[in-house]
Amino acid sequence: MVEQVIKRYDDGRFDIVTRGRQRFRVLEINDEEEYLCATIDLFQDKSSDSVASAVVEEAMNLAVEVAQALNVEMPEDFTIDEPQASFAVAAALPLEFKQQVLEDRSERHRIHALVEHLANVLDRAQATHRVQELARTNGHAGRSIE
Repeated sequence: MVEQVIKRYDDGRFDIVTRGRQRFRVLEINDEEEYLCATIDLFQDKSSDSVASAVVEEAMNLAVEVAQALNVEMPEDFTIDEPQASFAVAAALPLEFKQQVLEDRSERHRIHALVEHLANVLDRAQATHRVQELARTNGHAGRSIE
């Protein structure tokens, strides 16, 4: 669904903001027209497994910690009341993991996978930070060489 037209160009093109209302996958792309068209398959999650609010909260908290560790600004509208919180978490961060989240058809699985992935990202970011701190001290903890 087109939500906003950002800019109109003299040649008839537009810069637009869209929002997906239903999940789909692209079956075929048609680029013979002036604009890109596709044949799609609409789908829903396979199951409506509920996710414990504690797991959603853990994913959201980890997302905030990862953003801080990676020095990434979180979106202003980042909330935990999303019906499919996994998408909000994945969209908020620069993760190579996003495609897997999009392809998974279970919210429960997506959230648990994100918690595991974010915990690993956070561990790596913290380890990198410790190494950088140690490098600044020339390998001597507590003494800076600056």
